[in-house]
Amino acid sequence: MHDLETFPTHLKSITPTEWSKLFELNDRILNSKSFGEMAGGEKIEENVSTFPYWKWSDITTEFNKTVHDMKLIVSFDWPDWEEGIQLLRDHKQAFQDLDEITLCKLMTVIVRADRFSDGTLVGALEDGTISKILSALKARIDHK
Repeated sequence: MHDLETFPTHLKSITPTEWSKLFELNDRILNSKSFGEMAGGEKIEENVSTFPYWKWSDITTEFNKTVHDMKLIVSFDWPDWEEGIQLLRDHKQAFQDLDEITLCKLMTVIVRADRFSDGTLVGALEDGTISKILSALKARIDHK
């Protein structure tokens, strides 16, 4: 994980081949019908049950692994990033005008938030937010 100071240098070091793995994954995301399902909640004994959780599909697991392997998760104060929260709440938001760092920060918010609010990543994949971010990121990278 890189902090915001070193992140621009890291982005420049990512090869076109590495980027293509992420962008090809977006094609599969767009064609996926399911990103996970609720699991758990089984009764163990009277008044005792397992805690329900989201069981990720293969594509969700692969996306999460890819962004971590590429070190696209940025270290910054994401819970207090009001601009990002507003961008993600606006489902009509077009991300094409955002720079690469902001787009990666948005992915960071989603991926990190999922650790505290299970299902955040599945929801962002289902509603198309991740695909919109990846499409905008691809346009920016291809333009350079």
